[in-house]
Amino acid sequence: MKRMTRGIFYAIASGFCYGPLGYFGISILKNGASVYTMMFWRFAIASLFIAPFISLTKVSLRSLVKTLLLVGSIYCIGACAYFTSGKTIGTGLAMVIFFTYPAIVAFLNFVLYGSRLDRIYYIAIGMILLGMVFLADIRHLSFDVYGIGLSLFSGLCYAAYILISKNTPLSPLLSTFAVSIGCMLTALILALIDESFFIPQDLIVWVDILGIGIICSAVPILLFLESMKYISAEQTSIFSVLEPVFTLIFGIILLGERINMQQSIGIALLLSAALVTLLPQNLKTILLRFFQRFVKRP
Repeated sequence: MKRMTRGIFYAIASGFCYGPLGYFGISILKNGASVYTMMFWRFAIASLFIAPFISLTKVSLRSLVKTLLLVGSIYCIGACAYFTSGKTIGTGLAMVIFFTYPAIVAFLNFVLYGSRLDRIYYIAIGMILLGMVFLADIRHLSFDVYGIGLSLFSGLCYAAYILISKNTPLSPLLSTFAVSIGCMLTALILALIDESFFIPQDLIVWVDILGIGIICSAVPILLFLESMKYISAEQTSIFSVLEPVFTLIFGIILLGERINMQQSIGIALLLSAALVTLLPQNLKTILLRFFQRFVKRP
């Protein structure tokens, strides 16, 4: 139980650190940076922040290169796809589709490793999806096939990143460094191809870059990978979806935004989804029976 509590704490803390991501990211994009350039500087700062703390002794070079090239590129491409889809179909719908990744994690785990999911997690995943629908602003949704495809692809990339990271032999700190380097190189290549790379000149932009690189990248990725030492990939992915709740909180604090009743319901559903998985086994059984009777009811 102590191990599980520690893993849950790290997963929730990771979601909390991701909270200001939208604020810093939008600020950087508004100052003329492309998505690829923003991603390059984001992970360049993350890499520089982590570098002094790592030790390369007793490290498998093959595992390091695999994480750097494979996991880093998957994470970066998925993140770029998410930001691009948000510009195409709106952040609300992009968020709803992206946060299907806990279901994708469970599905891939079953297909690749034959891992069966406790039935209570199906209820939790359903509550997460419903909560995301309530959090999205349906007045600004745009049903664009390209944008929807990008958002779904970003969720698939993040699910793959979770599963590969779960099975890496590297320590969370070294894995975070490798992922950051891989993301930085991938973003640089994409920015050069796009001809959008530039070095920011304004101090305020660098403040945002430091924020997104350290607070919203290095620290949460490290916490997320650390959590998977103690709990399963499915559990980590479910608790990490509390990120939109923290995003709304930071939106209120930093941008003066307000939460309406619809969003309040969404927050309640997300919190309930996380709490459901922590119920004692006897209460889980009662809840499962209730849902089974509700589904069977004509």
